Amino acid sequence: MNKSALLKKNFLLFVLVFSSIIVKAQGDYNFMPMGIGAGAGLIRGYTNLAKQDNKIAANINFTYYVSPYCLLL
Repeated sequence: MNKSALLKKNFLLFVLVFSSIIVKAQGDYNFMPMGIGAGAGLIRGYTNLAKQDNKIAANINFTYYVSPYCLLL
């Protein structure tokens, strides 16, 4: 068996094992189809203005997971 075929075989084995681990981890009974998050912070524009102000920034996130089999990226 040449090196190219061996490399392809090992890569396919790695992908198969890794994807089955992801499915096992996400396919459990406690799958949550939705997620909510929030965050806040201070932002400052660095420009050539005489007055530099800090402003408050906030965000709210809502995520809907269609399937427990989606990859975590």
